[in-house]
Amino acid sequence: MVAISVDPAATNAKLAKRLSLSHFQLYADTDGKAAQAWKVWDSKTEIALAASFIVDSKGNVIYRYIGANKADRPTVDALIAAAK
Repeated sequence: MVAISVDPAATNAKLAKRLSLSHFQLYADTDGKAAQAWKVWDSKTEIALAASFIVDSKGNVIYRYIGANKADRPTVDALIAAAK
């Protein structure tokens, strides 16, 4: 599992430490290019939308959730169900 944030690497490192997120990588996408490639970049506000994807071992997106706002995230149960 990986996470990508538009925040700088130093900010991500502090967040990962505070939330004990040592079980996966948290990458910085400070220029928004990854968000743009995944079509979750809001060019009006110049920030990435809250989004979750599950990609299978063949590279196919098997789950996509785009939040209505930055706090709108899928539940853990929804993610687990989608990953099965």
